[in-house]
Amino acid sequence: MSRVEDDLRVNTLEVLTSASIPGLSSFSPATFGLSLVNKTLITVHQTVTTTGSNQTIYTCPSNRRAMYLNVIYSNNSGVTASVNNVITVGGATVSYTAVSVATPGVSIQAGNLVAPIFEAGDVFAINTTQQPMGVVASFIEFDATSNLKSGKKVGSWSIGDNTIYTVPGGKTAIVMVGTVLGINGYSGIAYANGSGATRTTKWNLVPSGGSPSNGNLLHTSTGTTNGVAGSGVNNGNSTFFMAAGDFLSINTDSALDTQIGFATVMEI
Repeated sequence: MSRVEDDLRVNTLEVLTSASIPGLSSFSPATFGLSLVNKTLITVHQTVTTTGSNQTIYTCPSNRRAMYLNVIYSNNSGVTASVNNVITVGGATVSYTAVSVATPGVSIQAGNLVAPIFEAGDVFAINTTQQPMGVVASFIEFDATSNLKSGKKVGSWSIGDNTIYTVPGGKTAIVMVGTVLGINGYSGIAYANGSGATRTTKWNLVPSGGSPSNGNLLHTSTGTTNGVAGSGVNNGNSTFFMAAGDFLSINTDSALDTQIGFATVMEI
């Protein structure tokens, strides 16, 4: 495996785009001080020659975070292949619905993998039915001291309400979406289902000191099939803000650990 690092000495996410938000005529993460410390564009080139098992493409290094950008598959096996994107976050693994890659053929999965910000040790892998399969995967890496992160729930799920993220004391959080970050299709709030069956979930945005109820419902009950990451909120081009002590909660009908709920936020 070769790893090509293209050092970006520009304000990567800060200048990618802006979005229209109620009450704000022009918004970008830079407006509120997004700080990505020692940011670097990571491009990983790998040829996968093993089928039927998860093959690691990228592991987030110590003291770093990473945001998935895209992956390109090049199938030279002579047979149409099915390829699963697989993420392991905080010890929980979810395999996403397979994509079909013709031969010879290319499939570009650009920005449509609903995934949280990776922390140290988190893994992006693939599982292919045919080989050799060329893979080019790209990520933005930055120091773990940066103020872009994903609050997430992995493991120890309960049937019912589960807290995903609580704004720390003295902080305000801005929930990020793709139109703000400039990453097509990225959802700042999402649920990934690897439980083996369709799960029913709903989301609440709960004020500090409160509890989940219909009075603070953020997204009504929806079904997410196995291997699919469902956007928690269809909030289009807008984002929203959370005060200290406010929290996001997801209600699920399963206690299995093969679920990931997350909210990607900028804390200021």
